Amino acid sequence: MEKSLKRTILIAPLDWGLGHASRCISVIRHYKDNGHTVLLASNGRSAALLRTEFPDLKIFTDIPDYNIKYPEHENFTSHFLKNSIRILRVIRAEHNWLAKLIKKEKIDWVISDNRYGLYHEAVTSYFMTHQLFIPAPGMLRIITTFANEWFIKQFSLCLVPDFAGDNNLSGRLSHGKTRFNNVRYIGPLSRFGVFNGIPDEDVYSNETPVNTESISSFYEYEFAIVLSGPEPARTKFRDLMVKLFSGYSKPSILIEGRTEATSTEHISNLLIVPHLKHDKFHEEIRKSQYILCRSGYSTIMDLYFLGRKAILVPTPGQTEQSYLALYHNRKGGHCQLSQDQLQLISIDELKQIATKS
Repeated sequence: MEKSLKRTILIAPLDWGLGHASRCISVIRHYKDNGHTVLLASNGRSAALLRTEFPDLKIFTDIPDYNIKYPEHENFTSHFLKNSIRILRVIRAEHNWLAKLIKKEKIDWVISDNRYGLYHEAVTSYFMTHQLFIPAPGMLRIITTFANEWFIKQFSLCLVPDFAGDNNLSGRLSHGKTRFNNVRYIGPLSRFGVFNGIPDEDVYSNETPVNTESISSFYEYEFAIVLSGPEPARTKFRDLMVKLFSGYSKPSILIEGRTEATSTEHISNLLIVPHLKHDKFHEEIRKSQYILCRSGYSTIMDLYFLGRKAILVPTPGQTEQSYLALYHNRKGGHCQLSQDQLQLISIDELKQIATKS
């Protein structure tokens, strides 16, 4: 459906940690390699990541910023609703921003990763999300479901980065009875995978693409700790990991997910690196015996393509991550551990948990 015409395509991931931007890398690579003119738009660390991976592409950082932060002591969905008026203003602002950019750059397609305002009647607009259903309690679920459905229906198609069948990665977040008639499942996306374009039909194949390069007979690090997500939760998790591993005798690596930093640090046998490009990240994960990380969906997809299991630690108050950790634990794949539990155990106990993954 997309091989003949050369298009100008805007790809715009949400700046919410690095997950939305990292899973767009294979999409960007596909359209760039196939001769399309690819434009990028994002903010903050996501923009920095895209600039590092694609220094030759034009990136617009003046796109309105959602500036979403995790709450200190409350459920994220409740916090999100309290900020709903501000977020709706941002959605309207980015919608107006897009209208001007379409005229200026003569855009044909827009691929929006969770940016709700990037649709326009003058172009083909795709909305990419793994959450057709947003987990929330009681009345909040009705409100979030209505708003989510209304915005998604404004787009030409909703692209779900998962399999359509029962053996999927996102569970009830994107599977179940729905009133959507513009949804297409395109298979998981990852910087470590290959994207072959938007298919004419849902992608049903779910054969695990085990990456044998991810398996090593010699491990340089015992643990690879991968940080992700917005502040202040990312920094709090970092501090907890440094405290736990700083006195440990065996080497481990902590990947901070800070695109703005460049210097590495050693604390005892813990190597702390701010950020790694996808090829170096792959190499370091391959050399690590155990993996400990958040349970964000982009991380789940990365682990799928790497053929690795991990200890998943959901961000406190993030209902989506709590669900994904539980879902994959029950499927018999990854192990689940809360952040409160993590503060009370030793590394030896952590290794016992890791061997179950």
